Amino acid sequence: MAETAVNNLKGDILKLIDTDNAQYIFWPNLPALDRTPLAAGYGAVAGFRSSVESALTDAIQTFNTNWSTAIKDIGISNPNVTIYNFDVHTIFDQMLNGNSFIHTTDYASDISIAPTPTNADDYLFWDYIHPLPRHMN
Repeated sequence: MAETAVNNLKGDILKLIDTDNAQYIFWPNLPALDRTPLAAGYGAVAGFRSSVESALTDAIQTFNTNWSTAIKDIGISNPNVTIYNFDVHTIFDQMLNGNSFIHTTDYASDISIAPTPTNADDYLFWDYIHPLPRHMN
């Protein structure tokens, strides 16, 4: 599935280059979605946490490996195109592994349901999957 996703995106990028003469492409990889509160919570509730996280880890690693190869392939066949490959995975890992947040496996609140708590800066996530915007600077 992850390989198919990369191949589909690569195909779309090649179409942009061929039909629209795109010269600048921005293509991020996938962050560690297996380390979000959603993945941790789903696995814990369902009773098979390790298999959920393992499946996500494998899919993300497959996507990111194929993403890197696809970017190189596009660059070789299109030397006049600049591809900005944004390594979201590494940045996300640095946020999760740093000492800036007390809470990295739970979330402040779902702002669509409840107000953000006063100690929201201690949390990396504002809901099950999205980092707080102020931490993305």
